[in-house]
Amino acid sequence: MHSRAASWDQWKRETLTFDRVPNKDDFVTLNVAEEWYQVGIVLHTPLDPEVDAEIYIQKVDRSAVYANIFKF
Repeated sequence: MHSRAASWDQWKRETLTFDRVPNKDDFVTLNVAEEWYQVGIVLHTPLDPEVDAEIYIQKVDRSAVYANIFKF
């Protein structure tokens, strides 16, 4: 998982385990009750037996996501 808070930040890399690989545009959190991130790129890695995919996520404003989806 490669994450960053804003487009000008450096990518932070960490290894995480998911029940399924997130899809592009899914929202994920890295810890319970933490910031939300949106999946931008999912690069599947079938030749690497230890990694299913390289996933790139960027932090999003949770209230803006709610406002956009539910049109508050």
